[in-house]
Amino acid sequence: MNHALLDILSGDYKNSEFCSIRTHLNRLLNARAGSLVHLPDYGLPDVSSIYQSLPYSVNDLVAAIKELIEKYEPRLQDVTITPKQKNSKECVLQLEISGVTKIAGVSAPLCFATYFVSDGTAEIR
Repeated sequence: MNHALLDILSGDYKNSEFCSIRTHLNRLLNARAGSLVHLPDYGLPDVSSIYQSLPYSVNDLVAAIKELIEKYEPRLQDVTITPKQKNSKECVLQLEISGVTKIAGVSAPLCFATYFVSDGTAEIR
């Protein structure tokens, strides 16, 4: 997937690499597997079944997210995903996604707070 083209088409071409990666992670985690015919594995599986099995299903969700990021967001390397204690009643699950990217040829660590809410959407900060 050409992220630069995606950023231009969405109007995000002026944002930094961090913002570009965050925007793409937001799209990726809010997409559902099977929703794109040409990329049937792009997106998460139905998260409602994952929510019903919490806290036992956290590891399944973490593994699915890690696999998606490694496949569809190659700018983020050495990805780790850590479940966090949720700090909001609206939040069903909170994760920290961290990794390393190259910005201007220099390795830079990135960390994203990720909140899954009851309607199944994810918010990346």
